[in-house]
Amino acid sequence: MLAACAPPRQVSDSGFGAYAVSLAAFDDGFALAWYDTRHGNAEIYVRPLDAAGRDAGPEARLTTTEAESYEADIAPLGDSFAAAWYEKAQDGALRAQLGVWSRDGAHRWTTPLAVGTGGGSRNPVVRSFGGALFCAWIEAAADGTETVWAGWWDRDGRPRGTAVALGPASATTWNLNAATQR
Repeated sequence: MLAACAPPRQVSDSGFGAYAVSLAAFDDGFALAWYDTRHGNAEIYVRPLDAAGRDAGPEARLTTTEAESYEADIAPLGDSFAAAWYEKAQDGALRAQLGVWSRDGAHRWTTPLAVGTGGGSRNPVVRSFGGALFCAWIEAAADGTETVWAGWWDRDGRPRGTAVALGPASATTWNLNAATQR
């Protein structure tokens, strides 16, 4: 016999919707991240949920820059979570970011994702594996060509080697996906 499912409910307190939602699963619950515009600027928020999907704490606002923050991807990292997203500056420049927060929303570190090829970076994806973080993103060179790049970071934000080019991308390459295996 199948158990009845609870009806969908709103997790965000924004009143303005929640966009590009990402979910990280922990042994005892989840973290749910999204962006919304409740403060007049696109910002990234996260809410912890228990194993039954009930609120396990208040929302936390992860980003507070003047840039618009979009499309967070999150991954569990022990007692923390990693988030990767991209920011759009007022001049239109895009810059992918990677950061780690404790499960209660306390900021630990943030770093831009770029190899410095002269263009912007966008659409990152993050996964955790063995206490480390794998992140891939799309980066434009000064001549406008785009490449998918990837790298590894330790839990304290230190790169584990040099980022590598995985292959060409284009203006129509958008949502990256990644998987790790235990």
